[in-house]
Amino acid sequence: MSNFKATDDAIKYLRLGNAKLLAGELTGAIQDYSNSIGIVPQGFSAHYNRGIAKASLNKNQSALEDFKIAAEINPDHINSYLKCAIIKIKLSHYSDAIYDFTKLISLRPKDSSLYFNRGQCKSMLNEHQNAIQDFNKAIEINSMDADAFNKRGESKKALNNSLGALDDFTKSIEIEPRHAIAHRNRGNIRFELYRLNHGCADWRVASMLGDHESDKLLGMYCQSNI
Repeated sequence: MSNFKATDDAIKYLRLGNAKLLAGELTGAIQDYSNSIGIVPQGFSAHYNRGIAKASLNKNQSALEDFKIAAEINPDHINSYLKCAIIKIKLSHYSDAIYDFTKLISLRPKDSSLYFNRGQCKSMLNEHQNAIQDFNKAIEINSMDADAFNKRGESKKALNNSLGALDDFTKSIEIEPRHAIAHRNRGNIRFELYRLNHGCADWRVASMLGDHESDKLLGMYCQSNI
C-alpha cells in the first residue's frame, strides 16, 4: 500500500511540474520534478521534463545530466539523445555532440537536420572538408535548406574556395531572401573578389534585416556609398 502511495505522490508532483512548465514557472517546475524523482528515482518523464526546464534557464550542464539519465531509462526515446546533443553544442562539447548526432543518424538517416547539426559541429572544430560532406547530405535530403547552403559556403570559404562559397551564399539567398547572415557572407566574398560596391550592397541588405555585424562593415567601408 505504501508503494502505491509513493507512486501516487510521485505522479502528483510530476503533474504539478508539468503544469508549471507549461505556465513558464520554471523554478517551481524543477522543484516539483525533483520531488517526484526523490520518490521514484527512475521516473523518465520527471528527468526529461526537468531537463527541459533547466535548459530553458540556461542551466545546461545540469540539464545534460537529466537528459542522459532519461536516455538511460528509456533507450528508445530519440529526443533524449537529441537534447543531449543540442546541449553539448551549447556547452561547446563539439566532439561529444558529433558522437550523439552520428548515433541519431543511424536511427534517422533521412533527417536532414541531423547532418546539418553534425556539420556545424565539425566546422566548429575546423574539420571543414568533413563538414561539407554533412552539409552536402543535408542538401541532398532537403534541397531548400537555406541554412545548409549558407553553412556549406562558410566551410568552403574557410578552405579558400571563394567562388564555391559565393555560389552557396547566393543559393541560400535565392531560397530565403531575408537570410541576413547569407547576405553578410556574400558581401564579404564580393568585397574580397570584386571590391567595394558589390560588398556594400549585400551588407546594406543584411543591415536592414537586423545584422549588426553588417552595420559595422558599412561604417568601416561604405560611408561614401550610403
